[in-house]
Amino acid sequence: MEENNPIAKQLLHSLMQFRSHFRPKAYKGLKPSEYKLLFTIKAARKHHDLDITVSGLSKYLQVTAPSVTQIINRLERDGLVERQMDPNDRRSVQVKLTKEGEEITEKVLEAYLNKLQGVIDYFGEEKSQQFAEMLSEMMDYFNQQESATKRDEWS
Repeated sequence: MEENNPIAKQLLHSLMQFRSHFRPKAYKGLKPSEYKLLFTIKAARKHHDLDITVSGLSKYLQVTAPSVTQIINRLERDGLVERQMDPNDRRSVQVKLTKEGEEITEKVLEAYLNKLQGVIDYFGEEKSQQFAEMLSEMMDYFNQQESATKRDEWS
């Protein structure tokens, strides 16, 4: 790979700018790490029909369990999540969204979708669809690279 590839530099620059501009404004003072945790809890319930544990959140978000616990403590204090003992394993604690947590998650999702609708309006549906497909392909590439790296670590 060429060390100073200008396209790689442009991609990096564009992705960094995208990341900094894509986040919706704070809603009720929530931080991006808190949004991410709320969305992860919601996705676990919606797509996998399970209540996620602190260790499950830690693994999925790739952060330490103490970090996840701190975020959960704040969200629990604000009434957005609740912890419940797993009925099948008393050592395990499940984390669930409260009604208010569900409502805020929906409002944050709506803010993201409104921002993306602006992108669709600006570029048009065809270019937006191509962009979405390219992002998906890029994520496939990164996932393949990550899998290969993990395989190499065990070799």
